[in-house]
Amino acid sequence: MKAKDARNQYLLVPAPLFLVLVPFAAGIFMARGMSGLSCQDIFFISAFFLFSLALFMLSLRVKANPGGPVDWNNCVLLCLSLFLLVVTGFVHCKLVINHLNQQENFLSALSESGGEHVFTGFVLDAPVPVKEGCRSRVMVQTMEEPGRSSRVMEKLAVTFRGTSWQYLGPGDSIRFSAHIRKVRNFKTPGAFDYENWWALRGIKIKGYCNSQLRLAVLKDHGREFSSSIHIGIQKIRHKIMKDIDAFFRDQDSRAVAMALLTGEKAWFGPKFREVFSMLGLGHLLAVSGLHMALVALFTGGCVRFLLGRSEWVLLHLDVRMISCMAAVAACFFYAALAGFSPSSLRAFIMVAVIGISLFIRRPYTLLNSLALAALILLVLSPFYLFDISFQLSFFVVFFLIQYAPFLARPGKYFGRRIVELSLLSMVSFIFALPLVAFYFHRFALLAIPLNIIAVPLTEFLILPWLLTGLVHSVMFNFLPNIFWSFSLLFMSLLKDLVTGCAAIPGVNSHVLPPSIAQVCLITAFFIVLPAARISKKARSLVFVIIGAFFFLLAQGIYHRRYSDELVLHVPDVGQGLCQVVEFPYGKVMVTDVPGSQGFDVGRMVVAPFLRRLGISRIDVLAVSHPEMDHMAGIPSILKEFEVRQLWMPTYDNPGLAAWSETMELANKKNIPVKRRNRISKVSMGPGATVTVIPCRKCPDSMSRNARCLVFSLEYKSKTILLTGDIDKWREKRLARSLDISSQILMVPHHGSRTSSSISFLKAVSPHIAICSVGYKNVFHLPSRLVMKRYESLGIPVLRTDKDGTITVKIQGNGTGLVRTYSGQDIRRF
Repeated sequence: MKAKDARNQYLLVPAPLFLVLVPFAAGIFMARGMSGLSCQDIFFISAFFLFSLALFMLSLRVKANPGGPVDWNNCVLLCLSLFLLVVTGFVHCKLVINHLNQQENFLSALSESGGEHVFTGFVLDAPVPVKEGCRSRVMVQTMEEPGRSSRVMEKLAVTFRGTSWQYLGPGDSIRFSAHIRKVRNFKTPGAFDYENWWALRGIKIKGYCNSQLRLAVLKDHGREFSSSIHIGIQKIRHKIMKDIDAFFRDQDSRAVAMALLTGEKAWFGPKFREVFSMLGLGHLLAVSGLHMALVALFTGGCVRFLLGRSEWVLLHLDVRMISCMAAVAACFFYAALAGFSPSSLRAFIMVAVIGISLFIRRPYTLLNSLALAALILLVLSPFYLFDISFQLSFFVVFFLIQYAPFLARPGKYFGRRIVELSLLSMVSFIFALPLVAFYFHRFALLAIPLNIIAVPLTEFLILPWLLTGLVHSVMFNFLPNIFWSFSLLFMSLLKDLVTGCAAIPGVNSHVLPPSIAQVCLITAFFIVLPAARISKKARSLVFVIIGAFFFLLAQGIYHRRYSDELVLHVPDVGQGLCQVVEFPYGKVMVTDVPGSQGFDVGRMVVAPFLRRLGISRIDVLAVSHPEMDHMAGIPSILKEFEVRQLWMPTYDNPGLAAWSETMELANKKNIPVKRRNRISKVSMGPGATVTVIPCRKCPDSMSRNARCLVFSLEYKSKTILLTGDIDKWREKRLARSLDISSQILMVPHHGSRTSSSISFLKAVSPHIAICSVGYKNVFHLPSRLVMKRYESLGIPVLRTDKDGTITVKIQGNGTGLVRTYSGQDIRRF
């Protein structure tokens, strides 16, 4: 009975700081987060904010005046206060964005001019390795030009090609030449938010120094900056990185040690880090709550033990308070070594709040501590709200606090801890699942049993030895090897565990992500569920939420299978081309997926975009011609999706690695490969057809671009012409032999001068043209001359570098709509 009363009382504990946090966060979201969202998404996000506010207001009212009359005057004042907090969050976010823009105003303007520039400055952070060399933030002091120099004093993230991360150190003054450009997102749903990730680090512009010969370390320039606190911390981080690199010879063990001690994951190879993610163990590599709690307990316990040996200390000093402050100081140092990542900052602030509460002998609640940590982070930078690590960290911890009374188990100490750890792993996995599925599109089958083994192994056997060695490395500069040798033994066990489990077939699977509306409903379900044990109204609300969730789920399935619309998506994929066609009643065709040697557009951009559309099966995957900017990402799509047919042009072996890998994967997965060597019309659903137009009787001397496959989509008396990279010669043949008039035209060859002849444009006579082109690309496409041709003929051109992902929709009644990524530009045809 007492346990039940404790649970019931817990459900009504107020957390007043959440009444500040929720409207403040809503204001930040309104200031930045609307781009690319549908009306349904905005409605459900707004409803969720209001729902959260109502619950926290209800908890306060029940605690303060249970069953009493409502004081409407206080309600009006409360609503006004909440509105002011929303406005405060909105203004705060706008001011921070404007400050960032002004802070890098000179470099931002310079990036528009292109070319290579010479800078002097000093290294801000400990460099980290990247594929090409190393990367670090640099405070640019001046830009050097013949005969003069311009003062800059702006931050720049620079990649130094061919330069070891050990060559540069924090505080080093350097002169270097680099190409610079703005940090820019792919304006494609599902793509990673690079702009926000870099904005959290105060960066808007990136630089690229393409040779160590273009980098010089200066001796006496800028020494006044080497004594700053930030540089001092970074020098300690750099020393620790060098110590770890020198001791751990195995790359995987070195990467784990770097992640646990410094928060840096740059030492991971792509495959080993992917293993942790696919098994649901990625949180072990982030400096977060469990790590910080261990540091606090270890430091506080040691200080209390040492001070307790002296009778005089026990009589004259408050040992409890001293140990608390020592624990907080140690956690601050650990968070600093971790680069003040969102998870480490959240954990440190919560530890600091608890420590200060104990110091001043005031009670605290974990929910208020969590809300205060979130508020402090959002005040420091509103960009935290859109950070995946921030969202996952606070999301999971919030529900762990809320459900904590239900996880306590009776029994003997050891057995009880095992059961509680198992429950903790299970509920953490369940709470994280909606966001993990939304952002990463994954489901880890063995996540729960693996966490039960891997969490104690990491927290109690690996991390303590690493931290002990770290203390000796920093304070005494000797003997870290002895302690790190013990950690290496347990790291080998962890490595064997994860690699062995990763080899099990089907241990990880990609899933279709839930919509924003579904994530909001799942979150509301988690919030209300504990109250359903004691409240009929809460139980009714739970059933309403479940009903709404399944209604949205059924609606999505119905729309995919029975929609009578033809939809063409042209995603923003940088300098390349990809086209996704959703035909009526569910069939899907994807033509071309680009990529480059350093970035897999197929895996990082196109695959997440397809899953956001609800696509798990591709009926036709087509390659127009074998060029990197059209097919380098095809292998990734073959690996991650069920593909029923592969359409290819008639090439024997073009000598492209992506072509060979594509053919091997198709053979391995028994995917039929159809070589398109004649004009054919293929039905893709009731009334929808695709006409495949190869280059027949083309001489082998013709370029690959000229011989690429052309596709004509026809539905409800409307036509969309997908031209690939055809040139003027091929355009002339098409116009002479076929009726190519179309309402929508994909601009040939990204707007190159070799294409889009006047005669071709007149033959097609499109209502709207779409150009897939990369932002500030090195080819300077589209050509100004070509754009003038379209303008002279009155053909509006939408561009993916400016408008983002472009969606063309032909409805069942024959109405045509074109919509851009922002949703602000909607055109009919």
